[in-house]
Amino acid sequence: MIVTIKRYFNAYKYLSLILFFGLYSCAEEGEVKPNIDDKLPSDKLEKYYSYLKETGLKESEFAYNEAAQAFIIGGDVVMPLTHIDAYLEGGKNPSKVAKEAQKRTQYLVNSRQGRDIRVYIHPNVPAGWRKATVSAMKEWTNVEDCFISFREVSSSNDYDVLVSVEPTSTFDENTVAYAFYPYNGYAGNWVKINPKFNNYSASYKKNTMGHELGHTIGLAHPSDDTGIYIEGTPYMDDNSIMYSWVDRNFRLTDGDRKAVQILY
Repeated sequence: MIVTIKRYFNAYKYLSLILFFGLYSCAEEGEVKPNIDDKLPSDKLEKYYSYLKETGLKESEFAYNEAAQAFIIGGDVVMPLTHIDAYLEGGKNPSKVAKEAQKRTQYLVNSRQGRDIRVYIHPNVPAGWRKATVSAMKEWTNVEDCFISFREVSSSNDYDVLVSVEPTSTFDENTVAYAFYPYNGYAGNWVKINPKFNNYSASYKKNTMGHELGHTIGLAHPSDDTGIYIEGTPYMDDNSIMYSWVDRNFRLTDGDRKAVQILY
């Protein structure tokens, strides 16, 4: 699944809405809109729609992307049809809890993978985004009493997570970046950046990448009903980096650290 970050304005501050759903959150030229694949039997498609609605999502919060054979949730989380099939076959459904709590997705990263998550930053990633990615990786890696560890690798043939810049037209409106959730014990394998926001400040970029990398290890948006509450974490954490909006002051909170310490 993929998660995204979006950008908003309010009377007090400029926010960027980022990055949810089981795996795992800006198009300037075109939004990702519901697009039903004529080749997909209507009864099967309805099965997916029903599942997503049962998790607490509204139809306005997800869209089917025919090219990707996946649903885009919250603008920045990608949920492939194959992953929904796996949930349904396993009889699993996300627990719904009150808003604002620290939450996780269904799947997490296994201990072997989590101790050495190899990140390949594609050459098309600008220096500012590259620096932000490396900084965010270090911040998650430095959480104490937790085995999660990210490291950058130089080989495009041997990595766990790819970070790359993709065409603006492939993003939902105002989405800064999106990421995949973990699946079958492996970290979400892709973080995509929208070049429309290359002029973001260094702090915004770092927070965006911190948020997206959080998705790759199974953290969901605190405000999403679809996530599973992480027992033992604060029931509210207003400054969590995992909120679907991020401003320059967001950073890992004690709640964010507690969440990964409990999970890993």
